Amino acid sequence: HTDSNSPVDKYSYLGMSVTGGRFFGHMSYAAGAPRSEGHGQVVIFDKSTDNPMPVHSILDGEQFGSSFGYELTTADVNGDHRPDLIVAAPLYFTKTEGGAVYVYQNNQDTLPTKYTLKLTGPLESRFGLALANIGDLNKDNCEDLAVGAPYEGNGVVYIYLGSRQGLNSKPAQKILASELGGTVPNGQPIRTFGISISGNTDLDDNSYPDVVIGAFNSSAAVILLARPIISIQTSVQREELRNMDPNRPGCFADPASNLTCFTFRACCSIDPYDEKNKELRLAYSVEAETFDHLKKFSRVFFFDRDNKRTNVLSRVVKVHTDGRTECQAVTGYIKSNTRDIQTPVRFRLKYSLEEPPLAESALVRLNPILDQTQAHVDFEGTFQKDCGDDDLCESNL
Repeated sequence: HTDSNSPVDKYSYLGMSVTGGRFFGHMSYAAGAPRSEGHGQVVIFDKSTDNPMPVHSILDGEQFGSSFGYELTTADVNGDHRPDLIVAAPLYFTKTEGGAVYVYQNNQDTLPTKYTLKLTGPLESRFGLALANIGDLNKDNCEDLAVGAPYEGNGVVYIYLGSRQGLNSKPAQKILASELGGTVPNGQPIRTFGISISGNTDLDDNSYPDVVIGAFNSSAAVILLARPIISIQTSVQREELRNMDPNRPGCFADPASNLTCFTFRACCSIDPYDEKNKELRLAYSVEAETFDHLKKFSRVFFFDRDNKRTNVLSRVVKVHTDGRTECQAVTGYIKSNTRDIQTPVRFRLKYSLEEPPLAESALVRLNPILDQTQAHVDFEGTFQKDCGDDDLCESNL
């Protein structure tokens, strides 16, 4: 394109960023023009032998001076094998936000004219000044995204995970330069961390993509190696938690109890991830009612190893890494004189990894980490109310 046939005005900075993909079922190219029309535009060209290349469509920024199109990348964030377009506007601002990233999720080989998801960063952080497809970190067949905010403190990089529903709006990780513990040779802390990002390359040959992050103000680059992510499936077998009778003491596990009790089975399975590790030590906890500030006090309790009452039970178990489901029985008790026997009792089961000692170097071995999106499950127990199969009581006046 020349000045006479350019799809945008002169000095629009067309080509400030570029990416490509089969956005419309055929190969297309996207080019950012962050000064076009004042608010910035992204021009999408169809692949062609013609010169100039034909323009397929133009995406507009939503705010004057936001530099929409300053950075672009392509990623399949929902695993449908169709490329999605991600556009950054690092100068976007509100009273509380500084920088924006827009996701245009491909729908049956068509990009929408309005963004599917908008992410924003803290005020004056320049969130989106760097943007990168960093590959599939958690092995869910959905590509993930790194966004740099180099002027949030000494710099921050946000990691957003893809999913079957699209890119998650909350970051899975917030990596702060101040928490890296590294300094440049002159002893100064790393600054402008996140000014540039490159990913989707396995540097240590552990089958997980790693990320390289620039910090130009410190003349430094930081390599972050991805830890192996363990895929865990969490479930609960809870037959005795249905229609609990508060007037009937005891249960199958403790028939002599003077209190109403119940037993459920906390279950998990771990997919194979490493030929050397055949089993793992997992810590699991079951919390009744007090999580997420639901209640200040719980109506039920468990007995811990010291035979003391608690509404948060914690144990450590060994689990094989061959995909088989393994369960542990948990028995709980309803407190005496419990008045509320209508609303269900809510529980949360959560697993965490008992980590082995660190190796001398991350290049020798990185400890794995659990996929936290699958490491917990919420469930409930219901009281017997004689309200029919659906357990919903309705007035019959």
